[in-house]
Amino acid sequence: MTHGQPHTLESLRDFNETLSLAMKGGRMGWWTRDLSSNRVVWSPELEELFGLEPGTFGGTEQDFFNLVHPDDRKAVSDEVAAAIMQQRDYVIEFRFRRAGENTWRWMDGRGHAVYVNGAPTMLYGIGMDITDRRRAEDTIRENARKLAELYRGAEAHTKDLTRANRDLSDFAHIAAHDLKEPFRTINFQASFILDDHRAILPEDAIKKLEGIQKAAVRGGKLVDEMMRFARSGDVKLADSPVELAALVYEAASTIPDYKDKKAELRIESNLPTLTVDPMAMSQVFQNLLANAARYNKSEVKRVRVSARECPDKPDCVRIEVADNGVGIPASQRPTAFRIFKRLHREEEFGAGSGVGLAIVKKIVESHGGEVAIEDNPEGQGSVFVVTLPRR
Repeated sequence: MTHGQPHTLESLRDFNETLSLAMKGGRMGWWTRDLSSNRVVWSPELEELFGLEPGTFGGTEQDFFNLVHPDDRKAVSDEVAAAIMQQRDYVIEFRFRRAGENTWRWMDGRGHAVYVNGAPTMLYGIGMDITDRRRAEDTIRENARKLAELYRGAEAHTKDLTRANRDLSDFAHIAAHDLKEPFRTINFQASFILDDHRAILPEDAIKKLEGIQKAAVRGGKLVDEMMRFARSGDVKLADSPVELAALVYEAASTIPDYKDKKAELRIESNLPTLTVDPMAMSQVFQNLLANAARYNKSEVKRVRVSARECPDKPDCVRIEVADNGVGIPASQRPTAFRIFKRLHREEEFGAGSGVGLAIVKKIVESHGGEVAIEDNPEGQGSVFVVTLPRR
């Protein structure tokens, strides 16, 4: 044994113990799946979450599904298969039980496939017990339902309702703070390990730690975006006549791709004046214009905003935001406006929050309108269609 090896081994043991504590603190564990042999490996922390003794997991996909709620098994299997085929990461929430128990809990499952010459070879992922978060969300929804029933049509209780809504909002903020804490802990622990032991750690271990840091930071940001989405429906909308052309120009001026002339924006002269909330509607077009430029690989990025009367509805305006970007397949459009739904690979376009289109849908519907996605008739890209009533 050469000089320095005992110290190295001891440092590695310290690293493994610290990493295990960080994973346990975040109630999470990692897993791998060899796609050629379908052999599945779980970390001890993941086995513990499922109520198994370390090293006792059976090592097959069926052993995993035996602990998943029967109603959720197909959704999990379909999402994993679709993610591998489309070469994208996946995120799915599902119910599971601990071995020997009959109580169902909730897990956030995330996975990433590795490809060799275009063929998938390995699948890596993490599982996080989110039962407490789901219970908090259920509590919020149940409280909101009870409040709506209790005070529906009762103008005399306006003050009490305002106070209750404020308390509910405060509770949501507290819940968000508590949800972020495990992510902070994991990030700090991984940072401490890298700062103290980087020189002696294997390159593979360093990459895994850096991956844990990125995942923890992204988890915290997702909690922030969840709160931003929740707040988007809290404010009472203002009604004032707005020239849409001017509003679109102003929205584009806040987006770097348009400010720096990296994308061409053409606003047709037929955009009308509508009675809408200026701030909220500006947010709609900021999100649509930003996405049109971001998810675009064309040498010259082109975005066109136009409007016309709805062909099948009276007193309705159809506003189109068309681009020559990568487009959105028809199979993905029904879920495109779900919160945290990401449609494109992070490696190609960077990490998005998955909240922008959900906010667009929420604001448009609060104006009595609708939003949809169509193919660009010019042959490349998508057309986001916003229909709004004339008021």
